Amino acid sequence: MNSLQQVRVSGPYGMPISYLANVARIPTIKCVGSKNEEVVLQNSPSIEVRFTHNGKRNIMYFDRLFIKDSSVVGSPSTFMPGLMNVIPLRDITKIEVQDGHKNFHYVDRQ
Repeated sequence: MNSLQQVRVSGPYGMPISYLANVARIPTIKCVGSKNEEVVLQNSPSIEVRFTHNGKRNIMYFDRLFIKDSSVVGSPSTFMPGLMNVIPLRDITKIEVQDGHKNFHYVDRQ
C-alpha cells in the first residue's frame, strides 16, 4: 500500500473529502467494451467497478480498490472511506468497469 497517494475529492455537495487512493501508478484503465472494442478510461473518483460473485453484485470505487492476499478489498462509498468490502478472488465470476459520471473530482493530490 506504499503506492497510495493522499487525495482530496470534491463532491456534488462541495464538501471536500480526503482519503488514500490508487492514482499515481494507474492513470488510465484499459477495458473491453460491449462491442469488443478497446476503451480507455481516465482514473477518477467516479470510476466504479461492479463485481458479480455468488449470485450477488458489489460496486466499489476503482481508486479505493486493492488486492490483498487472495481477496479484492474496496470501498463502496466515497463519503465513508473507512467502509470496506472484501470479496475472495475465487468467488468473482464477472467484473464490469464504468464511469458513473458522478460529480466527483480530485482537487488536491499530495
